[in-house]
Amino acid sequence: MRYLIQSGVYPPYTVLPPLQPLARSLVSSTPNVIEALRLLAKQHILLIRRGHRALVLPDPPFPTVAPPDLDDLILALTRRATPDEQLTATDVLAACTQTHSWWASRTMPPPDKADVLIATLTAAVTRLVSRAAEHHCQDPEVRTILRRAAVTALKERPSDRWEQIWRTACLGTLVRDLYQLEPLSTQPPEPDTCAAGTRLNTSAPERTVAV
Repeated sequence: MRYLIQSGVYPPYTVLPPLQPLARSLVSSTPNVIEALRLLAKQHILLIRRGHRALVLPDPPFPTVAPPDLDDLILALTRRATPDEQLTATDVLAACTQTHSWWASRTMPPPDKADVLIATLTAAVTRLVSRAAEHHCQDPEVRTILRRAAVTALKERPSDRWEQIWRTACLGTLVRDLYQLEPLSTQPPEPDTCAAGTRLNTSAPERTVAV
């Protein structure tokens, strides 16, 4: 959350998403997200009031930037993504499901396999953000979703392997959200279970990760 505020996805005076969608997008339990928001409030980054959604304060204790231009983000994504004309919605959905399975079961995958899925999700973000920007350019909420997906895909990988897996699972969630912006005819089917055969569980015993 701190990074998303610094990078202009949630600039000062922004009201954050409701708690449940925020927890889902962070692939984290609601209590963990509440604690993270409280920590950010103690650091004078957020204002939290009972009955209200968290608000980004106007003068957080670090530099912030204006919301990045979507065209610039799309260009940066295009440079980062590995072109793959054979990439299908089924491939992307499988990658999303696998990343959630790894995080839910706290499974550390081989680095090369993780690299392949990250490349798949980055290519998907590039394609989906570009298409959504054309069709939803006037919707500020959608533009925030697009910026968040792009900024997350472009962020340098953390050195901690568990944090890498968590961030990749977050990216998988964002890709699913991007598909919801697609016409119904192009949306992939929504599975009930993850690749390991167990229902996705974002409230499994959690390793502490700074958000």
